[in-house]
Amino acid sequence: MPLAISPVALGVIVRGNKILTQSRIVQHKGYDPFYDRTYECVGESLNQPKELLLDALMRGIEEETGATADGCTIFGANFTLTYNVTTSTRRDDQYCSVEPLLVTQTVMGPQPWVGFGFMVMVPGNWKSNYGAADGEAGSPKWWSPEHILESIQQETKKWMGLPV
Repeated sequence: MPLAISPVALGVIVRGNKILTQSRIVQHKGYDPFYDRTYECVGESLNQPKELLLDALMRGIEEETGATADGCTIFGANFTLTYNVTTSTRRDDQYCSVEPLLVTQTVMGPQPWVGFGFMVMVPGNWKSNYGAADGEAGSPKWWSPEHILESIQQETKKWMGLPV
């Protein structure tokens, strides 16, 4: 019997030399008893089998931050620019290939998921609008890379599943 693992698009939002985190707001504690009010990056499950990974990421940015994803640049493996590339080998198939910056998987915890992570560069004038978001996140905070790494190392329980 195949495992039911949810694919998730993850976005580490970067503006200039700062990294955005948000506070995870778990609306149904039975769904996730571990990570309410922890720091996280943007993460969005794919809605349907044909949704492209990067489309889910852009949707997640808009749903979770309340801000448009227009003008964002997505970087994957080796910090190279990435975008959806679709191909077909037969008349009735289609594949989308992207190279994520990282892949992370829960191996223990409330839900089984595998996340494909990307760095999302936003324009200098980009601003979140959590009042217009879906209510699953709030309390945005911009960090320097040094401070975020220090916090992850010193306050691990305040973070939700970010690889160091």
